[in-house]
Amino acid sequence: RGIGAAIVAHLDAAGWQVDYTHRRGAGDGPGRAIACDLADRAQVDALADEAARAGYHAFVHNAGMSYDRLAAMVDQ
Repeated sequence: RGIGAAIVAHLDAAGWQVDYTHRRGAGDGPGRAIACDLADRAQVDALADEAARAGYHAFVHNAGMSYDRLAAMVDQ
């Protein structure tokens, strides 16, 4: 959805093999969806391991998060 979906669609249209992460359910667009809640350290570590094995040429990280406190106080 939003900017992330537009990036995936653009890269797919250009012929790239696109994988993307999602937290609350994959869209029905192009690419392979990988579930990953970026607030869960174990899921992020598993994603990093998968990326290392897959040997991606590029990785687009687009995640919107809001916190109830200052960014400087966030430890993840």
